[in-house]
Amino acid sequence: MKTISSNKLKIMKRAIAGHTVTAVRALLAILLALGGIGATTGCGQTSFFEVAVSIKSDVPGFPKNCLFSIYSCVATVSGAASDRFPLADKACHTPLDYSLGLFQFETDSDSGNVSFKVEIFDGNNNKLGEGTASSTIKAGGRQAVMLTITPDTTAAVFMACR
Repeated sequence: MKTISSNKLKIMKRAIAGHTVTAVRALLAILLALGGIGATTGCGQTSFFEVAVSIKSDVPGFPKNCLFSIYSCVATVSGAASDRFPLADKACHTPLDYSLGLFQFETDSDSGNVSFKVEIFDGNNNKLGEGTASSTIKAGGRQAVMLTITPDTTAAVFMACR
């Protein structure tokens, strides 16, 4: 039987360890690639909607000075996701322009349609108008949504501001 010197044995151990590390790296690369495939299909990823809210500006009987009557806004989400929440006071409390700004909504749903409704109210919680928009979920991505509110020109508060 042939004996192996301790130096050769150390070199052989390193070579075997190197192959083990290489095999582990290859396995990790395969697992990461499979994880990447899962990630591109949207499984469990958060999808975002960026909703730009504005008030229809060309409504007869609704001059810009009526905007001061708006006190609050409430968003309702339905479809593949659901929620109801007030929008930030700085956007809806006596806005200075027809654009109320942008809000972001996120969902873990991978597919389907999401509908948005935004209602505007005066200080006494009387409804002054609403707008709706919908969009399809882009799994793991962002969708821009434009929502335009049509003011209710028959609302008493709007009639008073003309």
